[in-house]
Parts: sequence; C-alpha cells; structure tokens
Amino acid sequence: MVSNPGIHVLTDEQWAALEPLIDEVRPHSKVPHANLRQTIEAIF
Repeated sequence: MVSNPGIHVLTDEQWAALEPLIDEVRPHSKVPHANLRQTIEAIF
C-alpha cells in the first residue's frame, strides 16, 4: 500500500473532533502511537 501524506480521509476539523475521543478510550501502551491519525484513516 502506498501512502500519500498529503491526502487525508478526514478533514482537519473532523480530526480535531475525533482525536480527543479516540485518545480517551484507546489503550495506552508503553510506547506512544507514532501516527494515530494515519492509523484511524487506514481503518476508514
């Protein structure tokens, strides 16, 4: 799969609304997630 960092599935406004909700419920591992937005967009 080729990644294009300039193209997003979610707008910045949508991500701003989702990020705090996702961060609140996701399990927190010892290592912080490198790019949570990229992972969520891959799921969508």
